[in-house]
Amino acid sequence: MFRCHGGQSVGKGTYWDLSNGERIDAHRTMALPGGEDRHYMKLPVAGVFLAGPLAGLLFTCVILFLLVTLLFLPRTMHASEAVISEEAKTCLGCHATPGMSTTFRYKSTLSVHVNESHFQNTVHGFLACTGCHSDVSLDTHPASQYASKREFALHVAEA
Repeated sequence: MFRCHGGQSVGKGTYWDLSNGERIDAHRTMALPGGEDRHYMKLPVAGVFLAGPLAGLLFTCVILFLLVTLLFLPRTMHASEAVISEEAKTCLGCHATPGMSTTFRYKSTLSVHVNESHFQNTVHGFLACTGCHSDVSLDTHPASQYASKREFALHVAEA
């Protein structure tokens, strides 16, 4: 393979512009476009007929290798389910009960049900309940009594 630059006089053949991949076919002696900063490569005629199919074959082999590799990856490479802490299991013992709610002094109610599968598949599955609910103690829970949802919401916002 022969290297040339822009402005150089070349003979008949196929030239590839290495800066933009453009193909130039010279049917007679001519000057290559551009200045000396543009580089060209002359491929023998047989090179054009061999390079295309070989590039296609290489691409096909790479794609097949990637597909086979992904197909046979071990199961351990995939994410595993979160392990729920013992404290969370204790809390979910009650809070996973569908329809569980608390009633405030002014007789309004609030659902305290926690869907266990949603809990496990979020960031909460990795945390202990008291990480956020630090004022809750299993010894005194559910002793806190709030007058209304608003009072409870203000308490939660302050915590």
